[in-house]
Amino acid sequence: MPSKAVVVALVGAVVTAVTAAVVGPMIGWADPAPTAKARTAGTPLNVRTAPSVTAARLRTLPDGSALALACRVSGQRITGVVRTTTDWDRLDGGGYVSDAYVVRPRRPGTCPGRTGVPERDRFLAQAAPLAQQGMRTYAVPASVTLAQAILESGWGASALSRDHDNFFGIKCFHGVHGPIAAACHTYRTHECDRKGRCHATRASFRGYWSMRDSFRDHGRFLTVNSRYRGAFRHSHAPDRFARAVAAAGYATSPAYGRDLVELMRRYDLYRYDR
Repeated sequence: MPSKAVVVALVGAVVTAVTAAVVGPMIGWADPAPTAKARTAGTPLNVRTAPSVTAARLRTLPDGSALALACRVSGQRITGVVRTTTDWDRLDGGGYVSDAYVVRPRRPGTCPGRTGVPERDRFLAQAAPLAQQGMRTYAVPASVTLAQAILESGWGASALSRDHDNFFGIKCFHGVHGPIAAACHTYRTHECDRKGRCHATRASFRGYWSMRDSFRDHGRFLTVNSRYRGAFRHSHAPDRFARAVAAAGYATSPAYGRDLVELMRRYDLYRYDR
């Protein structure tokens, strides 16, 4: 008759074998989503439909709530209780919270694919607060700023915006980049004459440390250049402001003003002026 120790060992081996057969080996299992907590210094944490404070609020969570983080996306830059970041965490139950208010054991992985947030919505989530700040500082309608950023950078997809954070196509003049930009970079571009005939050329464009600096420089650029002075008579009339900026020569395309107004209307950029 086997000893008690042998019986225990045999039973343990059988249990281990059965467990492995049923659920598979433990090695190689994916880590579960990080469990985190909200830290907001007492105020509710907003859960939003997109990674921006301008997105609709789905619900609120009390300070200290446990959070099951699915993954992260890039969105509006937020300074919170925990950190300053452009990361937004997607929750297992749906919705986004700024990682600036999240205490977590580790940074969640990047959400795969499009993460359910259209690229245009993501761009607006980042750009709209910067345009609104420019409106408060320089009286440039946020809708016009956004339309120019969309048109000049292709929704942030151009090489100039990706590599050097220039979202408005602002150039260097005689090697001078101004007090906000960091450097000058040469890129291929297209220029048009008054008859609408366009040709390829090369030009020197400003490079910035951040998207925020590019938006700051845009407002300043329009303010300090006397050619755009007339546009500021229409700070509360975005369509007229856009056409005035185009007429003053911001771009060489003869359709520039019309294109800006079309973008503002198609995507209701006027909502950011309110």
